[in-house]
Amino acid sequence: MRTEKRMRHSSCNTELMDLPIEILINILLRLPVNSLRSIQCVSKAFLDTVDDLSFVTLHTHRLLSSSTDCTSNVPRQVPRLMLLIESSKGKGNITHPLIYHGDNTTLRKIKHGNISRVWSRLPYILSSAFCNLFLFRGKISSKAYLPFLLDPLKGEVLMLPAANNTGLSCQCDSYGMGFDSLTNNFKVVRISQHTNEKPSCNKMVKMVSVAEVLVLGTSSWLEIYSVLPPCLRFSNEIASAHGDTHWLVLRPNEYSTVQAESDLPSILSFDFKKEEFYWTPHPTLEKKSGTSLALFHLLNLRGSLALVDGSSDIHMEIWGLKNYDKKEWVLNYKIDMKHPFRNLHVSACGEWEHGIFFQDTCYDHTNRSIFFLDLTSISMNLAKLEGSKYYKRIFTCTESLMSLRNYGDLRTGLKLETQAGEIWFTLEDQENQNDEKCLKDY
Repeated sequence: MRTEKRMRHSSCNTELMDLPIEILINILLRLPVNSLRSIQCVSKAFLDTVDDLSFVTLHTHRLLSSSTDCTSNVPRQVPRLMLLIESSKGKGNITHPLIYHGDNTTLRKIKHGNISRVWSRLPYILSSAFCNLFLFRGKISSKAYLPFLLDPLKGEVLMLPAANNTGLSCQCDSYGMGFDSLTNNFKVVRISQHTNEKPSCNKMVKMVSVAEVLVLGTSSWLEIYSVLPPCLRFSNEIASAHGDTHWLVLRPNEYSTVQAESDLPSILSFDFKKEEFYWTPHPTLEKKSGTSLALFHLLNLRGSLALVDGSSDIHMEIWGLKNYDKKEWVLNYKIDMKHPFRNLHVSACGEWEHGIFFQDTCYDHTNRSIFFLDLTSISMNLAKLEGSKYYKRIFTCTESLMSLRNYGDLRTGLKLETQAGEIWFTLEDQENQNDEKCLKDY
């Protein structure tokens, strides 16, 4: 009986592999990531096909364009929750996969899930996220930053080339990652704002904005000539959607002479194909001049760019970019700010399987309270984060076939000597009971 099953399995496998390669690839491109992971275990031929860099790139491109291209036929990836625990000085970071069923009040760590640890002699902070990759940045000096990419699902770490400023002192830098569908390259963009002159008592120091792009897998950043608008103020709200990166910024209102009314909340976007910046207009956002950026949040919701508007005391609006090419927005949800929404002070938000989660800093001072909004039933549940006293944030990542091993030498489970000192990367496959002790000892 077992022999017959193996023969039938082998026959089906052979018949499938006998298909023309174009048809086989077209079939595989329509499958979700978890199905492709299973197919890789069937035979070496399937393993090689799915692991091929050109196939990985095509499949990731389809995942990124599935929200705007109805012909992509790729099932939507279910977002996964990740917990980031940071030490008080930002020199120790631990990432945990989380699970939330929607019917309980506790967020729990997944047993036997990959636990990534990053230890460093200099502080690193999470700058942005793209699919299954987190981009951290660390400041070596006033003129140089050393970023790295972390895949918390696979435990892979890739150091990126150091970005050097041409100015004397960098005041602000921000990173984003996206996909260039014309060249089939993944790219990282960096925006830095710095001074190009020494401070003087007799004149004001001029701020200069510089943008650089790194093609993943190459060794140097290239400055681009797309002009950045002057006097921008960046928030921490960064979202990757439609293959591009989007920032929530404040820009001066050229039609206003009153300083308090001069700041317009706006969405600055970067097109990785053209390597150009552009504005993504919104029907109501730019009409709310003088409003704090802390009341607005950008996120990737079901594959599309979304904006959460919490500027009203009466209701919360959730907008979605329905047509990316025409920049057409639609008001998907308008939620009454009743209990338990009334006292919600959002510091961050993201997508989960059935809706949006909000991290509330004012609920308690330890950032351990997460509100989960179920958009299928418009219901809200409060979940608690158990465990350590250290600063904790929740992030969303979506699994893809993309692997950092295709773009350089990985730094996993070893110590890396850099010009900034030592950095440790470790990966564990067990439930960690000593997060607090590890961060304290460090």
